[in-house]
Amino acid sequence: MKKFDEYELTDGSAIIDNNFVIITANEALYRFMGILTLYTVIDIIHQVDLDDFIDVANSLRPNTEKSMVIRMKRFDNSYRWMLAKVKRFISNNDDYSTKEYIELHVSDILAVEKLKNNYNELLLKGDHIMAVEGNINFSYDCTTNVISFYSYVDNKLMQMSECPLSTWIKNLIDTDSISAEAVTESALLYDDFINCKSEFYYKIISNYFSFDNVPENLSIKASTIFENMKPSIIVGSIQNNDNCGIGYSRYTYLHARKHELFSFNEINDYVRENISLNPKCEISLILIEIDGFDVLKDTKGDDFVNELYSSVISTAKEIVGYRGVVGSYKFGTVYIAIKNIISDLSTRAFIESLRNQISWNYKLTNQNYDITFSIGISRRPINGKEYELLFKKSLRALEIAKEKGMNRYIIYLDNVHSDIK
Repeated sequence: MKKFDEYELTDGSAIIDNNFVIITANEALYRFMGILTLYTVIDIIHQVDLDDFIDVANSLRPNTEKSMVIRMKRFDNSYRWMLAKVKRFISNNDDYSTKEYIELHVSDILAVEKLKNNYNELLLKGDHIMAVEGNINFSYDCTTNVISFYSYVDNKLMQMSECPLSTWIKNLIDTDSISAEAVTESALLYDDFINCKSEFYYKIISNYFSFDNVPENLSIKASTIFENMKPSIIVGSIQNNDNCGIGYSRYTYLHARKHELFSFNEINDYVRENISLNPKCEISLILIEIDGFDVLKDTKGDDFVNELYSSVISTAKEIVGYRGVVGSYKFGTVYIAIKNIISDLSTRAFIESLRNQISWNYKLTNQNYDITFSIGISRRPINGKEYELLFKKSLRALEIAKEKGMNRYIIYLDNVHSDIK
């Protein structure tokens, strides 16, 4: 994680008057400017950007704001690109007179980028640590009284379920998911949630989260997050005390197999497992057929098509990475299952990147052949939720791509293409 220097500005703020005199600023901005007596913000804005800044500030109506990018001078006389938010507001004085001021918020764009990367690194480590712990996690909204449960799948936090707190407690009792002795405890647990107690801890015996319906000795730990002096969210974890080291986290991908080619059945199992572990799973099935592959085999021989297919597979695995798995539907047709790429924009961007990168990589080894593909795509849950239906639709999309003359991709649309049941 990169060190963050104290003069790097990520949340500077100041109040300035209509003459752009700095009335007050926070510590972060004073560190950035240097501990000097600066009379106006004009002193630190680059001359090229100054007119734009003044125009924006003067054009604002009370209680409106605009964002812009400007250059500002740091204490070492270097200019930094800053994201600036300018807001005009009215101050009411005791004598009923009013005066307008400008509120300025600025952040160094490169410093924000560094901060974002540091946060992402911490989040990545945090996700892996939480996944290793293997607990079920929950959050409770103190305003809506809705509780959400989460578990980790492939080191990513996935929502298992969400419902009103009263519904969850009722389900525990009505479905005999807790022991008779724990019914009283559940009422106390409910009260602590409703009252947003700062911290609470319970032990209950329940099969509610069990994969095989076996009662488990559970510890429930919770802590309340307060915002503006009011309870906002309760977060916590549910730990299985009976199986130390065996938690609720699940892994659908063996990272050691990144460079392996998955079989058709292994990809089927991968998709089905993701669906079973996360009913809201978003996953796309992609079939990529090399155009004229059988003709190439007959005319150019086995060595040529083997090298060609190997290049396609290698590039596909590189681009998919840990987001999914790559295998072979049949010789000459690549089969990909990839998660969290289902919007039209994301799907088209992925396909364009994939096929162009494959073509480029193959060009580096063989300048004499331009490779093209016919591609069929289906997406969960847009095209359905069951694996069998999704695969049929990706196969049909591939057929349509070939029928239309090859060298194209078809994203299956239920309202456009034949509706497959």
